[in-house]
Amino acid sequence: MPLVRLVDTRRLWVVVAVIASVVGLGIDAVEAESGVVMSSSSETWATSAFTAVDPVRVLGADQPVAVSRGRIQYLTLAGRFGQPSDVSAARLVLTVAPTEPGVEITVHPSGGVVPLVAAVRAGEVGRPVVRSINVAVGTNGQIEFRTSGGAVLAVDLVGVYRPASSSSAGRYVSIDPVSLGQMDGREIDFAVPASVPADVEAVLVSMTAWNAPSLGTWSRIDDVPSLVVGPGRIEGGEVLVRVVDGRVRLRSNVTSRVALDLVGWFTGPSAPVSADGLYVATAPTRLLDTTTTLNPLGAGVALHERWAVENSLAAFSAASAVDVRIGMHAAHGAGSVAVYASGRGAPTYGQVHAPLAGAVDVAHATVRAATRGVAAYSSGGTDLTLDVIGWYTGSRAVSDGAKPVNVMPSGHDFPGLIAIPRTRTLSYVLHDPDLVDIDPVHLPESRSPNQPGNTAIFGHRTSHGREFRNIDRLRVGDPVYLAVGGRIYVYSTTSVEVLSPQDPRLYASSSNDQTLTLVACHPPGSIKFRVVAFARLVDTIQF
Repeated sequence: MPLVRLVDTRRLWVVVAVIASVVGLGIDAVEAESGVVMSSSSETWATSAFTAVDPVRVLGADQPVAVSRGRIQYLTLAGRFGQPSDVSAARLVLTVAPTEPGVEITVHPSGGVVPLVAAVRAGEVGRPVVRSINVAVGTNGQIEFRTSGGAVLAVDLVGVYRPASSSSAGRYVSIDPVSLGQMDGREIDFAVPASVPADVEAVLVSMTAWNAPSLGTWSRIDDVPSLVVGPGRIEGGEVLVRVVDGRVRLRSNVTSRVALDLVGWFTGPSAPVSADGLYVATAPTRLLDTTTTLNPLGAGVALHERWAVENSLAAFSAASAVDVRIGMHAAHGAGSVAVYASGRGAPTYGQVHAPLAGAVDVAHATVRAATRGVAAYSSGGTDLTLDVIGWYTGSRAVSDGAKPVNVMPSGHDFPGLIAIPRTRTLSYVLHDPDLVDIDPVHLPESRSPNQPGNTAIFGHRTSHGREFRNIDRLRVGDPVYLAVGGRIYVYSTTSVEVLSPQDPRLYASSSNDQTLTLVACHPPGSIKFRVVAFARLVDTIQF
């Protein structure tokens, strides 16, 4: 029976050329530092109540401060900027404009253990990032900022925490995310639900924006930045907003689509006196690291497309909510990560978003604590870390929903097309090993490109079409394009090795990362060995 050709090779070569020249491979992003090492601390932390303050720029008041690799910037908060001397923690808004790619900024209490958990990551030069975070104040009243590269930094103070064993005002009430709606434009004006008391100190909202035609900034009505938006990206972040006349108001200098979820609020003076909802800052405590054994999915198992993982909060049994840093490392493709109370309502959109495979980012979220802990869901697949940097006292919500079930995606049906610019290869990839004398074939004992694990393709070097004649010439970083199932999978070469025909690395991977091996006999004209080009996924593009 004749082979049915499903894809126009001329069309694919045009697509490949456009991808290579315009989109790029994102290799710089995936080479960024991936993973953080936790440090222990002997410090003890007390409960505190929150007070929203009139915003004040505490760093970069006259002009943003230029920081450089390894520089430490000290900021004294206690007793300054109109704040009391007993400030124990602060709510800050950081605006970072990187002058080098992949800049990370670590923020921590001065005089304590220096964590390796970044508070902000700014990946692209010319694209600022805004993050709203909590940070404890050191015993000397100071906070430290440490940077991994060149950037311009401005910091706004929007709230403080002061020691309290109980309080009426300033206690955090955590809820399952409630959508406040979506809109297009430059101004947000949403009524908060009737369940929110009229005299709350402030509300916390999870904000997501997209479809911005140009770079711009959403801000609170007091001009404190909330979120930077731009073309071709989905951006998200947590925003602390004061409620005025029962409404949440924000504005932007550029039009975009915006969605808001209410995730909680800080009580006002009419609330009853209680010890629930008080903040406890803590040294970073790691809940999840998919690259290590600290992973309910199994050692080294990544979150794959539409997978979720539940994480225990056994160390925080008295928490009603946790203050979490979300670290996305080497995303498998475009998508987002949402963190929420296990077995309860999830946010409308994720808190951190990847524009392409290989993306690295850090986000901050205040997440309701549930009896089964907190869950993390990935729409596109990624390695992930979760770190608790603080928590709010109180009872956990009941996890009354079903536990997540992760299903292996159905594999793509071949034939497909493979393009290797270095060797000027453009060929079909067929579905049956018996057809290898016609074109290279996908080996059925390996994975499909959309599945966890390794995709293996075998081709000839000296006979028939000789499509893999020169795969030994591939260099580290060389792209390989595989089009199948309506997507173009973009890989970056990591190594070329000569192995025995029995080596399992020809076809399988020791991890669940999405990888590719191109396999051919070696040396040319012999079947004694196999030459194997190894590559990793760096982007996925619909076509």
